[in-house]
Amino acid sequence: MDPSSYGRCPKKRGTLMNCQRTWRLVAALALAVCGAVLPAFGESTGESATIKGFADLKFGMTQEEVQALPACSSATECLYEILGKNRYINLTYSPPLAQPNGGEPTSSSAVPHLTTIDIDMGRFQRDWYADLHHMLAAQYPLTHQITPQQHQLFATGQRNELVVGFADAQVLLKVYRRPYGNLIIRVIYQSPEAAQKTRQHWAATGSP
Repeated sequence: MDPSSYGRCPKKRGTLMNCQRTWRLVAALALAVCGAVLPAFGESTGESATIKGFADLKFGMTQEEVQALPACSSATECLYEILGKNRYINLTYSPPLAQPNGGEPTSSSAVPHLTTIDIDMGRFQRDWYADLHHMLAAQYPLTHQITPQQHQLFATGQRNELVVGFADAQVLLKVYRRPYGNLIIRVIYQSPEAAQKTRQHWAATGSP
């Protein structure tokens, strides 16, 4: 991919360097599908299969069940060894957990259950992203791809993430730009209800 096909960088020196760096990262991301396939990241599934979770984290688990797992230090944070490294995992529930700072309380009649498993896979590197992409594509059907328009918006700073969806948004491969400009990769597993909300959001906004 030629970055110049999407636009031009401003001439101001500091801005120019940051812009050119972003274009190089976006170009690497677009070319990442040429990477090699690694061993399976998760269980394979067909088009209509429902993903039940990741490792011993299963959708529908309560906070207490999650906290009882050896790898989890709290209801929302776990640490698993994945592909040779310890990876931090953030968990979310539905309905949302009550906030200790006075946020909206959770109804006693609606026990929060696990809906999203968000795995931090480290900083973006072309080969690493390619490996993850191929690993996931070998296990799950690819259902949502990044468009050139989304690449352009990302490169110009109008959006801070790029998302590839597998198995109808039950699995997401996401590149996220932090406030200081560095990019990180996340692999996200979603329950059927969370995946449906994601698809509805994409349909309403016109893109992942």
